[in-house]
Amino acid sequence: MPQHAIAILAGSLLALFGNELADRFWSAYLPLLLLFFRYCPGHRLLLLAAAAYLWSAAWFHHHLDHRLIDAYDNRVTVVRGFVDDLPVVETERVSFYLDELEIDAYPAPLPRRVRLAWYQRDIRPEPGEYWRLAVKLRQPRGLSNPGGFDFEAWQFATGIDARGYVVDSPVNGKLAAAGAFDPHRWRKRLAAA
Repeated sequence: MPQHAIAILAGSLLALFGNELADRFWSAYLPLLLLFFRYCPGHRLLLLAAAAYLWSAAWFHHHLDHRLIDAYDNRVTVVRGFVDDLPVVETERVSFYLDELEIDAYPAPLPRRVRLAWYQRDIRPEPGEYWRLAVKLRQPRGLSNPGGFDFEAWQFATGIDARGYVVDSPVNGKLAAAGAFDPHRWRKRLAAA
């Protein structure tokens, strides 16, 4: 059994660190590979590694589908979503995550999580609140400094599908307060205590 785990790990790591992902249609061969796994005992490790590679590639494609599309990159857009996690308050800005996004007439799978900065000091979004904001979004990018921190990989690992900032607009406003049993609201109370 340890060799099966090593084969699965090898296939997954190949998808993670390989130069290119397998095309999406190759994941249709997963059931066939698992069928061969059952009836070809001499090639089980290779079949298991190939199945793990295809499964990982399909999973990565699923996550990449939710990234902000090119047509909305560097464009002011009105979004609606819930403030997730505790916002980071600094002197001139507040940084926060917006989840469960809604964008009218968006032609692709919606970004699931957006990291936003709001350059003002009067309004502070609270965790669990539902907001409508005019934002300028960008696709997640990073610098390619060899040996340095890979910001784009960190954004992918934490599920950030876009980042940007809130622009001044009359549409900006809170649509609903946080629910009484929202876990982030309790986290905020504990952090304040």
